[in-house]
Amino acid sequence: MLGPLIPAGSPEHDRARRLTNAASGALARVAVEEARITAAGEEMFAAVGETLIWLVALEDVVAVGGQYWTKLGADVHGAAMPGIRYARNAVVHGDTVTRTVDSSGGAVLGAAVLGSFTLGAGPSTRWTDRASIGFTGKPSQYLAQQERSYDAELAGKDVSVPLAFALAFLRDAAGT
Repeated sequence: MLGPLIPAGSPEHDRARRLTNAASGALARVAVEEARITAAGEEMFAAVGETLIWLVALEDVVAVGGQYWTKLGADVHGAAMPGIRYARNAVVHGDTVTRTVDSSGGAVLGAAVLGSFTLGAGPSTRWTDRASIGFTGKPSQYLAQQERSYDAELAGKDVSVPLAFALAFLRDAAGT
């Protein structure tokens, strides 16, 4: 297993530390919005978008040189990063990205829609499948990998889980 890819005390390490802290703060705001029954609103869109932007910015600092790609391929949490980048591109380039997450009221009295919940289930906010987003990525050599990663690592999962995994992977890669 590879250790941190950025030398401690370097200007890049300081940048990575600031970006890690920003991503961590944004992810905390996602958790706050997930706890709200109305999580599919503008607040969730902003919190998810902010987290995605910080994670991709952190990846851009860490992904210098071939060792990053080796670490990405060897770490189960790194598998979400191409999908995270796809989601970030959708958030910053498309107005339909508010559908990137789907919030349901679960079985909460007054919020549940008959026939759309499991008894005992609380509210959940999940990534929608890619076809529902309405975003078409700009053709590039990376687009197919980003789409596959989004489908496998994000679609249908609770919103915060892949974000937390990606942050843990990047924090480890950066040594922050």
